[in-house]
Amino acid sequence: MGEYKPKRSKSVAVILAVFFGNWSWLYTFRTDGWKFWLGLGLNIVLWWTLIVPLGVSIWAIVDQAVKPQEYYDNYFDY
Repeated sequence: MGEYKPKRSKSVAVILAVFFGNWSWLYTFRTDGWKFWLGLGLNIVLWWTLIVPLGVSIWAIVDQAVKPQEYYDNYFDY
C-alpha cells in the first residue's frame, strides 16, 4: 500500500497569500522557509513604512501564483 502524501493546491496557496500575505509561505515551508523568514524580518523591522509590508504581501501573492500546479502536486512535506 502506498504512503499517504498530503495534497497541496495552487488555488489554496494563492488564497492564503491574498488573505495572509507572508504567512502563506508556511503552506510550503520546506522550500519557501527562507522567504517566510525574510518577509517576517522585513515586516517587523520596517512595519512603520507600510510600503514594505504591502510589498512583501504582493511578493507572496505573485510567488504563489506563478508556480505551476505541478510544484504543488509534487510537494512533499517530510
